[in-house]
Amino acid sequence: MPAKCYVLEIRSAAMSRAAAAWLMLGLAALVGAGLFSVLLILARTPAIQEVIPLVDFFRVALVVHVNLSVLIWLLSMAGVFWSLASGFDWVRWDRMSYLLAAAGTAIVVISPFVGAADPLMNNYVPLLRHPVFYTGMILFAAGITSHLLRSLLSIRGPAALLDGSSALHLGSALGGLITLVAIASLIAFGVALLTPALGNRFAAVAGPVARLGERLPRTRSGLSGGLVVGVAQRPVLKRHVERAGRWVLISAVAWATGAVAMGLLAWAIDRPGQEIMFRVVPVIGGIVPGVILATELVRLMPPDRSEPILLG
Repeated sequence: MPAKCYVLEIRSAAMSRAAAAWLMLGLAALVGAGLFSVLLILARTPAIQEVIPLVDFFRVALVVHVNLSVLIWLLSMAGVFWSLASGFDWVRWDRMSYLLAAAGTAIVVISPFVGAADPLMNNYVPLLRHPVFYTGMILFAAGITSHLLRSLLSIRGPAALLDGSSALHLGSALGGLITLVAIASLIAFGVALLTPALGNRFAAVAGPVARLGERLPRTRSGLSGGLVVGVAQRPVLKRHVERAGRWVLISAVAWATGAVAMGLLAWAIDRPGQEIMFRVVPVIGGIVPGVILATELVRLMPPDRSEPILLG
């Protein structure tokens, strides 16, 4: 395959079916969003809006329209790339993940017609405060998270020469890692909301998890920053080592790990009288990726090399 050919190769019939299934789910979400856009217009049509039985159906339809056209479509298309970037087939896991997401999407679509009529206009994601709508969103989130974990476990590592295909595989892996951090942040936020309802018995566990979740978004910055640094350093490194493409992924993971270490340390010392210790947090955030990258650089280096490599 030419170096500048940006194509994700379809290696098997199972991979083709999985990618096609997620593509069809994304297209179905767009079709559903289009139908709800028609309902939006009807909900503002004077002669027709009085016939619609739901109160404030305009905002109800708007919530479903936005979730279908933005959230479900976007993550379904990500599922297509995660399927194509996988290193091997996992048919049963693929089927389970897709069925969960598809069932959740269907429930979201029908939820306004079974009583879900209490819109919460978040930016983004808007919600309908009703158990049926929540069930649909949870099922879709479970399906997409399951598919993401399956893809990350089977993702192909970067090649020695980062050609077009390898670049797409690497981008899919890094995008998946950032999505996983976002999902973890959402779960931690949910724990924070549920802490008062859990009672004192679980507060000792839920409270620290919620506070830790407030610091998880730093990991996304670490991943993005490490990716930029790794891409900038790779052209220099590839002149000296064979698997320079691996450096980009390791750089992103290393800086993300440093961000996690900073968050954990800041959370651990977040006590009155410990302000002086916060000066140590950035130092730890630099040492952790430094150790990881130095170790990886030693592994990549040929054993007989004596001349230095300047990555700056």
